[in-house]
Amino acid sequence: MILIAKRTVMVLAALTLVFGLSSEACATAYSYSMMDVRNLSITFGPSQPFSCPNCFFTSDTSALLGGVPDGHNAFSFTAGTTVDPAEAFVGAGGPNPGPNSFGQVGAAGPSYARGDSILTSTLVNTNPGPATGAFKMVGETAVIGALSGSGNATNNQTWNLTTFHLIAGNTAAISFDIDALALAQTTAVGEASDAHLDFIFTLQALTGGGGVDINCALGLASSSTSPGLQDQTETSVIAPGCAAVGSFTNVASGSLPGFNHITFTMTVGVTGDYQFKLGADTPVNAAAQAVPEPMSLMLLGVGLSASALVGIRRRRTTKAGAEV
Repeated sequence: MILIAKRTVMVLAALTLVFGLSSEACATAYSYSMMDVRNLSITFGPSQPFSCPNCFFTSDTSALLGGVPDGHNAFSFTAGTTVDPAEAFVGAGGPNPGPNSFGQVGAAGPSYARGDSILTSTLVNTNPGPATGAFKMVGETAVIGALSGSGNATNNQTWNLTTFHLIAGNTAAISFDIDALALAQTTAVGEASDAHLDFIFTLQALTGGGGVDINCALGLASSSTSPGLQDQTETSVIAPGCAAVGSFTNVASGSLPGFNHITFTMTVGVTGDYQFKLGADTPVNAAAQAVPEPMSLMLLGVGLSASALVGIRRRRTTKAGAEV
């Protein structure tokens, strides 16, 4: 009888290991980064003509899930034109929102990664007044069970052949409205996710032109390496490490609900020849691991406990027989 009971328990424990632990709980690592920028403008003081005969405007999307990539890019040399690459999407998750959808798909399985972007109006200023620029971009990924994923979108604008001779003390005033979110979430120990967004402005000094680069990087970052959620929105956009930048403001937009209006000034420190560049990206990464379901753990615990009890009972029986 004891032998039969012990074999039964051993079979139960083995089946639990084979069938119970092979199934995965929905332990999901999820990350999402999005920004929607509108009314972007730059105004030089004193006023500078800002033409763009041979500029380069690019927009890229990429997604990577478990080593499987998808990526697209689009570019234009014509100021004011829309630059719109195809959506990058990998995996069975979703449903796939399709191109130019920048809201959250969400963390529900199966796993997926995506990136999407559009540059709807390139930033071109002409004397006396500025034109405005706008773009949207998103990176998102959700992974379940020993998998990793990443999604990213980038937008870049470079005035390659437009040169400004700027005197020390000249300024470039930047303003724009932004709606943004960087969100990272994990549900089990051992998972990791992070979400970033970066918006970089550069007055690049030309070689031999006598100037010194002026850079300003604005951004958000969220990360999670233990069960929980972290997120930041446009209200938290900061300007870390901005050289020669002043008058930074970040307040609720008076014209666009849900947006914040950001302004700052880049001041030239050294007289010279400069080019203007700006770039933005929304990288996200997530990595998950397989986690046993609670029921599997319970069954395994029951099996091991029963096995231990059988062992104890057997030892007691043996001991009693020896005493007789």
